[in-house]
Amino acid sequence: MVVDSSEGRIRIALEPEDIVAAKQDGAIALLLGTEGARLIEGRIEVLHMLYRLGLRQLGLSWAFDTEIGAPQSDRSGRGLTDFGRDVVRELNNLGMVVDATHLARRSIEDVLETSKSPITVSHSGAAALNPTLNPEGGWSQLLPDDLLKEVAAAGGVISVHFMSHIVKGGPGAELHHLMAQFRYLTDLIGPNHVACGPDYLPLNPQLWENQGAEPFSYVRGVETVADFRNVTRMLVAGGMSDDDIRWILGQSLLSLFRTVRQFRSPNQRQYVFAAEGFGACTEGITPL
Repeated sequence: MVVDSSEGRIRIALEPEDIVAAKQDGAIALLLGTEGARLIEGRIEVLHMLYRLGLRQLGLSWAFDTEIGAPQSDRSGRGLTDFGRDVVRELNNLGMVVDATHLARRSIEDVLETSKSPITVSHSGAAALNPTLNPEGGWSQLLPDDLLKEVAAAGGVISVHFMSHIVKGGPGAELHHLMAQFRYLTDLIGPNHVACGPDYLPLNPQLWENQGAEPFSYVRGVETVADFRNVTRMLVAGGMSDDDIRWILGQSLLSLFRTVRQFRSPNQRQYVFAAEGFGACTEGITPL
């Protein structure tokens, strides 16, 4: 395992203080999360198991219709299911970050209504800057101004996507296109509700060809995590203040994590990290 072989240079963060300590030590902190809730297989006890193994963030959807609720591609107006609401409540009780990315807008509204702690939309942005991605008012990862304001008003954080087709509406997005997203969101909801959500993944052209889709690409200059200094350079050149840049580059997400941990239910047991045995992790209940 990469973490085990890193000799402390890479660490799994279970609490906000673990992130701060890693930064002070010059190490990398990993906050374990997932995109989509399929891995809990419709069972709250599996969520408990994953929490004990270190999971601290759960993306409720990955663009597919699930038992959680309607995904971004849904145009029926459906929202969260009863089970989806139960999952949100249990995420609150455990002190886990609720990620509403890829959900339909009605589903996101239901998440905001259900969650007692602030949420994140971990790779998104402002629909107002890219109407071509959403020509008929249907599916889109980008959110309208009213929903962006609702997330922020509840203490949540919107993280800006770095893929060209989402930032610009097609390939070849430049840093000034990405800067426009940061400036728009900062002006609309405040820098303490804005962060970076690059959504980095391997861009294998054959994968997209097999799916009959145009290959995705990232904004030029920030194609990989190794280029992240260019994000700082872009924000400085764009006239952002030092305080605003600190929020965008991580302080907003760290603050969100701290707040979410404070919403843990006092009735929850203190889960032991990486409990031994599958039965121990699931309270003796094994999924059928």
